[in-house]
Amino acid sequence: MSLSEPLGAPSISVTVQRPVPGKKWDWVDYLDNLGRASLRAVKEVPGVRAVFQNHVTSASARQLLEMVERAGDERLGVAFSPDHCIVMQEDPVELADRHAAAIQHICMADRKVVEEDLGKFGGRYYYVRYECCVVGEGVVPTERLFDTLNKRGFDGYVSLKWEKSDAVSSAPDRAHLPDGYGWHLPPGEEVLPAFAQLMKSLGVGRQKPQGTV
Repeated sequence: MSLSEPLGAPSISVTVQRPVPGKKWDWVDYLDNLGRASLRAVKEVPGVRAVFQNHVTSASARQLLEMVERAGDERLGVAFSPDHCIVMQEDPVELADRHAAAIQHICMADRKVVEEDLGKFGGRYYYVRYECCVVGEGVVPTERLFDTLNKRGFDGYVSLKWEKSDAVSSAPDRAHLPDGYGWHLPPGEEVLPAFAQLMKSLGVGRQKPQGTV
C-alpha cells in the first residue's frame, strides 16, 4: 500500500487467490483475514482505499461483497465485474441491489454465449463457453444493473474493461485456438466512444438524486 502515495493512486486493487489446494482452509476466515490485513495497510496511508475484484477461479462477487460488509469500513470495497458474475453463475443485478454500498466501482465488460453444447435450465446456463463482446451486445443485464445501482445511489466510476489481443486468429501458431480471445473484437478507439454514450444513456455520471450525499 505504501506505493499508492508516491504514485498518487486513490485506491489499490488487491488480487485474491484461493488458498493452497489440499489444505483445510475455511474460505470465509481466509477472506476475513485478507480484509483485516488490507484494512491495516490502508490505515497507514490516509485517503487510500483497497478494492477487490471478483474473478473466475478466485473469489466470487458475493464472497467479496460480504467480506467487505463484515469489515465495515468504507476504505474497503469491491471492483465489481458483472461479466465475471455471469460466468460464475451469479446474478449481478441481485448482488448490486443487495450490496450496492460495498461496490466502489464497476469494471464493465460483456459476454456472449457460444451456442455449443449449451444447456439452459431454470433460466441459467450450464456447460457453456462465453466470449467477450461489445458492452450491450451480450447476456450481461447492463440496463437493469445500472438502473438498480442508480436507485441505490451508486456514485463510483465505471471503467471499460477491453481485453483485445493484438494477435490475429489466422496466425499459424494460433490456428488451433478457438475464437474468443479478443481477435474478432473492434479496436478500442471505436468501442470507447460508443461505451461512453451507452453509459450516459443509462444515467451513469448524471447528477445524484436529491437527498444523497
